[in-house]
Amino acid sequence: MNAAIEQAQSSVKRIGLWIGPLVFAIMFLTCDSQQTMPRDAWLVAGVGLWMAIWWSTEAIPVAATAFIPLVSFPLLQVMPIKTVAQSYAHPTIFLFMGAFILALAVEKWSLHRRIALAVLSRTGTDGRKLILGFMVSAAVLSMWMTNTSTAMMLLPIATSVAAMVVEKSEGVSIADKRAFQVALLLALAYATTIGGMSTIIGTPPNVLLAGFIEETYGMQIAFFDWMLIGLPLALVLLPLGWVILTRVAFTVTIPESTQAADVIRKMRSDMGRLSLPEQRVGLLFLSVVGLWMTRKWLNTMPGLEGVSDAGIVMAVALILFVLPSGRQQGERLMVWDDVSRLPWGVLILFGGGL
Repeated sequence: MNAAIEQAQSSVKRIGLWIGPLVFAIMFLTCDSQQTMPRDAWLVAGVGLWMAIWWSTEAIPVAATAFIPLVSFPLLQVMPIKTVAQSYAHPTIFLFMGAFILALAVEKWSLHRRIALAVLSRTGTDGRKLILGFMVSAAVLSMWMTNTSTAMMLLPIATSVAAMVVEKSEGVSIADKRAFQVALLLALAYATTIGGMSTIIGTPPNVLLAGFIEETYGMQIAFFDWMLIGLPLALVLLPLGWVILTRVAFTVTIPESTQAADVIRKMRSDMGRLSLPEQRVGLLFLSVVGLWMTRKWLNTMPGLEGVSDAGIVMAVALILFVLPSGRQQGERLMVWDDVSRLPWGVLILFGGGL
């Protein structure tokens, strides 16, 4: 079965590899004869279709596809390379880069794990409350980290707790146990998506949209402006999603579990007291959020007119490489090796999209 799927995917990639340039070639050859739109707009549309086909079929890595405008636009005399290259260093990209570095610091010092366990220890341990706890944890973390990263961070905790609950739940049918497990995993996926829409850095499409609107219409969407719409929407969708998952799509009947509470309590105990690196990363994190929320007010103060959301988070990212961890001599909160896991491909993808 897997071999058949892989073969089908390979065929799609090969077809897309040829169709993309072919579509562009047709549009290039007809650019002078068509009367639909100006020549440059027609060629840009052709390049866009080529990229869309390669992105949708993954004919080559998606980040590599994002380089097509950098090569094609100057050759087609649509735009000079200096202008095209500016999109790959757009302020929006640095906003997300700084957010990625901050998220890596949170992950490095396990602050995300502590936050999740703190939420879970307060929501209760019957099936529905556990799912609610994981959804709240996932949504809160996903406001500041990518959806995929948040889900992968919480998945080990969720599977450990779920395994213990299912094993120790007496008088519960196999079907009900399975319903709880499926609902819990879906809850993680849905909650990260819901939380991700709350902030401008919550998920890559948000940043891409903000950058596109600024580039195309000259309208800058500040962090606080996005939250004014995104956060209320998430506050409505999160409990709604919980109700649908636990009462409509699945009937979760897992009773209160002292074993689950013990697992969560042990995980928190193993982490010990809040360490100095965690305190410093947490303080920097809160500083970024506070500055983002008040950035428009800061811009009205003399000398601070140039403060931007991207500048704020990049400044804090720089501080992470300077500030000692306080745990041992010479250790910093972040070193360059930590940034090796930065999703550079996503940042390049933004440049191609902008």
